Amino acid sequence: EQQENGGIKDFNPAENTVAQPTYLSSAENKQTDKEFLMRQTFQYKSKYDSIKQTSSRELIGHSVSYQTRGRMYTDSPSDNFYQNNFLDTTSTSDSTWFQRWNNKIFWQGNAVLAPDRKLTGFMALGHEYFIFKNEPSQFLFEGSSSQRENYYWEIYLDYHIPKGILLSAYSNLTIVGDNSRYNNRTLNQHYFNSSISKAVLKNKFNVFASYLSDQRYPYIIERRIYTNHFLWFNDFAPMLAQKLEIGISESDKSFLLAGGIHGAENFIYYNSLCVPIQDTGNVNYYSVTLQKNFTWRSWHLDNKILWQKSEKENVIHLPQVMTGQALYLEKMIFK
Repeated sequence: EQQENGGIKDFNPAENTVAQPTYLSSAENKQTDKEFLMRQTFQYKSKYDSIKQTSSRELIGHSVSYQTRGRMYTDSPSDNFYQNNFLDTTSTSDSTWFQRWNNKIFWQGNAVLAPDRKLTGFMALGHEYFIFKNEPSQFLFEGSSSQRENYYWEIYLDYHIPKGILLSAYSNLTIVGDNSRYNNRTLNQHYFNSSISKAVLKNKFNVFASYLSDQRYPYIIERRIYTNHFLWFNDFAPMLAQKLEIGISESDKSFLLAGGIHGAENFIYYNSLCVPIQDTGNVNYYSVTLQKNFTWRSWHLDNKILWQKSEKENVIHLPQVMTGQALYLEKMIFK
């Protein structure tokens, strides 16, 4: 359980026309997260050949998890900071929550085909069941809960081949049945990530390239909100995010230089009134990352610089330059 309260006092919204404050002096956020997981596996195959230096291992498993999350926002506004007051003008107590059951069966295996060839695989079928807070527009003051079921499969492959080349791919397909807002349509969302890398310059550096495609339907909070100050019921289209990145890094991860192109279709963002808006076109932004780490005895200094630029600043607003440094000691128990 986490509680947080801001320390801003005597705030006048008329004096701040650039951004809204993160916290108010009388506001409080309370968040509760709980999770339970049970996992069991059975290894039915294990083989090792000392002459050929090959091995294989396979197992099947089953997992069940339960997760619940809740959030409550309370405030006693004494001015006109909020644009709308749908229920109460003197006191605010907004809450949202969801419960999630996840049931999954999976297969996992790896095989050393030769000293320089290794194959790893993972496949799973799963079922998710959600219960979440929902207040349809015809029952604003009564409130109700809604349910949703997802069916999904996922597969992961990782193949090490000679000459320092690594091929990896991950795919996830989710079939979403949400009859309440999508007119009995079944929505599909997927996640796919692939990468390739090759060792160069006597295995001192790695040249790599990766591609990511992620299509999902909007989060429930972007589609439905029922609070004292915000109220919307949206029928947004699924969003598609893509990323292509190439770069070079040292094998010991002390140096990295990479450039990426990011694309977003049907991107959802929040405007100046904190209301979600869906952009109907494509939005691209570009990034360049430079990282250099230094080591002296047991001391480490990590440095990172990120440059990024968006084609539509009003949709995706990013800081153009970001830097980060970390100084830490790594010795014995300090790992």
